[in-house]
Amino acid sequence: MSSFSIEAEITFNQSFGMSWRFAPTYRALLVAVLPVLLAGCSSRFGQKPKPYILPDELTITAHAERGPEVAGRAIHIAGSTNFPDGMKMWVQVEDGRFPPCTARIKTSNNTDYNVIVQDGHFRTRDLWDIGIPFSAGTHQVCFSAFFNTSWQSPSVLAMLGGKGGRALHGKILKLTDLDVIDSDQELEDLETALFPPLPPEAAPVVVPPLPPSEAKAISLVKKAVLTEPGKGRSAGTVEETVAWFTSSATGIRPLKGWSATAKTDGVYDVTFDFINGKGGPEEQALWTANIKTGEVKYVNMKAKTFSWLGPAALAPAPAAGKQSGSRPRRAMSRGDRHPGATRAVLRRPEPRAGRWREDQQADSRKSMKTVHTE
Repeated sequence: MSSFSIEAEITFNQSFGMSWRFAPTYRALLVAVLPVLLAGCSSRFGQKPKPYILPDELTITAHAERGPEVAGRAIHIAGSTNFPDGMKMWVQVEDGRFPPCTARIKTSNNTDYNVIVQDGHFRTRDLWDIGIPFSAGTHQVCFSAFFNTSWQSPSVLAMLGGKGGRALHGKILKLTDLDVIDSDQELEDLETALFPPLPPEAAPVVVPPLPPSEAKAISLVKKAVLTEPGKGRSAGTVEETVAWFTSSATGIRPLKGWSATAKTDGVYDVTFDFINGKGGPEEQALWTANIKTGEVKYVNMKAKTFSWLGPAALAPAPAAGKQSGSRPRRAMSRGDRHPGATRAVLRRPEPRAGRWREDQQADSRKSMKTVHTE
């Protein structure tokens, strides 16, 4: 009995949970449609690309467009051609400093040295006029290529009739040697493209000024010269001390910087946000400032460390050439120690890099000293 007989029953329980009985009409329809479906799948997945046929005349059509780079200010040259897929070209926007199609220097960002044809189309990378955007208006664009193994793959050369490009035709080609009858050819096509206008400049971000009271509180802290128990008066203001600690030698970097928040009537919390060392955590130094009395206090350990600076830290570096041989050591006082360092180190010009640590300042647990700005 045929597998498609009238009495045949095909069960799809596993897939559909139901049974179907095919009548002769549906059987005939299935037999007619199935070969067409199979042929369609075969042509879709197994179809070979059409062979490249060398055209009577090779052409390039190009246009310019603004790319997304740097807020849409870059230029890309795009277009179509009947060169075969895989063909390599140089595409250069002429800048007027050299004769057209001659400034082929591999340090220029007005040239893309690896433009490959794909599906009959091409598009360059972002191009610039020596680091600045090209202006709007008409610009000359040069397309160039050689037909040798240094430039083209063996398959591309085979499609183009072999090395040298002697079998090619078109106005975009030129002879490499005019004094012989069997000269090779090269691609040299000078096109004119209209560059789109530059996008409008983004409006500058205007940072609103701080309220006068917050600005006054921050100014009070920055200008304060504080005293630390056991050390005495700082050799510099808080602002100078913070600037020393955030120099490149310490590894401490500003994050959000200075800010102030009202606490009570006339009293503000003043903070300085920073990163403590390379790859370190985000931390915050905290002071209080009374804008009515001018009183400034450090509140946490970070602020305490940022509030005192030894005299040697602000001393000028010795003039070059004054010393010879090994550097003489000098006696170091407590003020010459890096805050939190495990041993005494010289201050500037060679401060110790890295994080300062809170747990090595024994006197830090003493009561805070209340001082006034001068």
